[in-house]
Amino acid sequence: MPPPVPLSTEGPGPMLATLHAALGHEPSSSVVLVGFSEAHPSAAVILEVDADEDWGQLISRAATQLADDGATEAVVADYDPMWDAYPERTAAQYAAGCLEAEGIRVRDALCITGPAGARRWRSYGCSASCCPPGGTPVPTLDPGATHA
Repeated sequence: MPPPVPLSTEGPGPMLATLHAALGHEPSSSVVLVGFSEAHPSAAVILEVDADEDWGQLISRAATQLADDGATEAVVADYDPMWDAYPERTAAQYAAGCLEAEGIRVRDALCITGPAGARRWRSYGCSASCCPPGGTPVPTLDPGATHA
């Protein structure tokens, strides 16, 4: 498990920008679970789960790992959401359920789409009046930056 890294907690856009810098890439076709603890609210343990035939089991294990590492809150980032655990549930919903089953409060679940370098995000919990059509651009940071 990688050590916690400092992430911006000033909203989804800055958090995603520092997440990309911390990972060293912009994920695609994956779910990223970002866990926060009360002791270190601006630091995160980041687990990236790539889409494959066993992703449901991997997400479940990742949620357990975040709980074992002391996470009390999390953000789910669903990149290029084109795969589902079950037809009626998105990967983000599945991940949120796994986190909540571990006693971790889900701060937000985000849908991130678009090509690398031109990503856009929106919250799954957002109404149409809250987010612009097509989402909000993810800001970029200098390579190597891990905090705002």
